[in-house]
Amino acid sequence: MGDSPYHAVEDGMNKTMTTALATALALASCADPMTVAESAGVRVELQWSVLTIENASSSSIYHFAVDRALVARIEWSGCGFSRVVDPEEECGPGIRPGEKKDIPTRTISGWGDSPEIVAYWWHLVPTPEEGGFQRDSIRALVLRLPYARRRSD
Repeated sequence: MGDSPYHAVEDGMNKTMTTALATALALASCADPMTVAESAGVRVELQWSVLTIENASSSSIYHFAVDRALVARIEWSGCGFSRVVDPEEECGPGIRPGEKKDIPTRTISGWGDSPEIVAYWWHLVPTPEEGGFQRDSIRALVLRLPYARRRSD
């Protein structure tokens, strides 16, 4: 068998197949984000099962994410949309500077209804004349999915 001219070809093919398989498995196991967006010190990264929001700004941020198909139907209320007296009690801790938060994608409203997710975020700023806090401008980061996962009706 060692003298067969086909043995060398088969041996080379086995090495090539093994290398190709190892490369494919290595690439498949990587946790590369499907999409990343950044704005003013906030980085949002979308992977298959989690949306990660990282805050590199100088103050806490508050956020929510929604499938883009629902954006026109959002009822804008909640943390910072009216005056907030105690942010910790009324809004929760937010994401503090230097921290990040993982949000399971299955908890995002409308997840999979369109090929895009919109991550909204804002800061709460003091209102000295009224006391308490209110939101500053709302920022939106659009994250495009590489596929459109549709729900069955």
